[in-house]
Amino acid sequence: MMRTTQLLAVAGLALAAPTFAQDAAPQVDIPPQTADEGIEEMEASRPGVLDLGDGVVIDLDPRPAPIVEVVFVLDTTGSMSGLIEGAKQTIWSIANEIIAAEPKPTVRMGLVGYRDRGDAYVTTLTALTDDIDAVYADLMGYQAQGGGDGPESVNQALAEAVNAFEWTPRESASDVVRIVYLVGDAPPHMDYEQDTHYPQSCEQAVTRGIIVNAIQCGSVSDTKAIWEEIARLGEGDYSAIDQSGGVEAIETPFDEALNEASRRLGETMVVWGDEAQRAAGTAWQARSEDLAESAPVSARADRALYMSKAGGAAYAGRDLVAAIDAGVVALDSLDDEQLPPQMQEMSAEERVSYIATQRDQRTTIESEITSLGKQRAAYLVQEEAKRGGRAGFDVKVVESLHRQLQRAGLKIEAQREPPANETPATADAPEAKGEDR
Repeated sequence: MMRTTQLLAVAGLALAAPTFAQDAAPQVDIPPQTADEGIEEMEASRPGVLDLGDGVVIDLDPRPAPIVEVVFVLDTTGSMSGLIEGAKQTIWSIANEIIAAEPKPTVRMGLVGYRDRGDAYVTTLTALTDDIDAVYADLMGYQAQGGGDGPESVNQALAEAVNAFEWTPRESASDVVRIVYLVGDAPPHMDYEQDTHYPQSCEQAVTRGIIVNAIQCGSVSDTKAIWEEIARLGEGDYSAIDQSGGVEAIETPFDEALNEASRRLGETMVVWGDEAQRAAGTAWQARSEDLAESAPVSARADRALYMSKAGGAAYAGRDLVAAIDAGVVALDSLDDEQLPPQMQEMSAEERVSYIATQRDQRTTIESEITSLGKQRAAYLVQEEAKRGGRAGFDVKVVESLHRQLQRAGLKIEAQREPPANETPATADAPEAKGEDR
C-alpha cells in the first residue's frame, strides 16, 4: 500500500490513487519531464522514497506497516493473584503504548499461562492475534491456583512461547518486533525429563529474533539469579516488582466520558460479507461490548483509547467503512447479500451517503476520544506524582517496550506526559463531566 507522507497539489503532477493490490507495487504516474529530472538519483539516495522537493515526499514502499508481537508468559499459581489481576487491568494500556509508536504498528498479543506438572494444567496458550479483546477475554479466565511447592514448569512455558506460536515472518512487514515477557516468582524445575531447559529456549529465541524479558515477582533469590540469566541470554531486560504485581489502577474524571465515546464509536461499525461473515462480525461486536462492560472503569478507558488509535484495524477486518477506505473493497462491487440488512434496501446513492455518515461520525468521535485521552494522561501524571510514582508490572513492561521498540527503529512518545503548554486537567474541567465542549 502506498502511503503518502504529505499530499499537496502540484501543477503538472498526477498521482495514481492508492491501491491494496498485494502482489503489485503501487503505481505513480509521473510526467516524462519530471522523470527526466533526476528521479533515479532521488530514489537511490532515499530507498523507497520519492522526494519531489517543496515538501512533497512520496513513500513508494509497498510493504505493510511494522508489526509488534508480544507474548506474556504468566505464572498462574496461587501466589500470583495480584499480578494476574494487575495484568487484567493493564492489557489495553500496554497495547496503547505500542500502537502509539511511529510508524504506527499492527499490535499482536498472545498468552502463555503456566503452573506445574500435577496441577490443573501445565500450560494454556492464547494464540498471537490482533484482536486484543480476545486476549483480554482469555486473561479474564485466569485464576491463581495450584503451586505452593517451589519450582514451576517455567522451562516448558518458555519453550512454548518461543516455538509454539505463529510469529510473523520478517518479509511480511517493514519490520517485525517479537518480544516475550516471562513473569513469575518461582524458579524452573531443572529435574524434569523430556523438558527443554531455558538456556536452549533463549538460544532459539535469539536465533529467531525474539527478545526475552524476565520480570520477577517477589524476592526469591533462586528466581532472581535465573531470571537475570534468562534476560541476559534472551537479550532482554530483567526487572523486579512486588509480589503483588505493583499495579495501581487510577480512576479519572474522564473515564466515563471515554467509555461513552467508545460505545458510540462501536456503533459506527458496519458489518459486511457473506452470511457467515456477518454473523461472525455481529458476534464479535457483541462480545467486545460485553467485555468492555465487564472491565474495570480505568481499563475500559484504556480500551477506548486503543480502539480509537487502532482505527479500522481494531475491528479485525469486519468493518465495511474501514475496508472501503483501505481499498480492500469497492462499495458498488458488493451484492445486496454482502451488505448489512439496513443497507440492502437502500439505493446506490443512499448507500454511499450512509457510509459517508458513518465515516464522519467515526472521525468526530475519534477526535473527541483523542482530546479526552490527552486530558486523562495529564491527570494521571498529576495523580501518580502525588502517590510517589509507579513501579509495577505495567511500568516495567512499558519501560522495556520503549527501549526495545526504539532499538527497532520505531519512534516512541510516552503516553503519560502532560501535553506541552497545558496544565494537567482537574475534576472540575467540563470534559471531566462529559459535558459538551
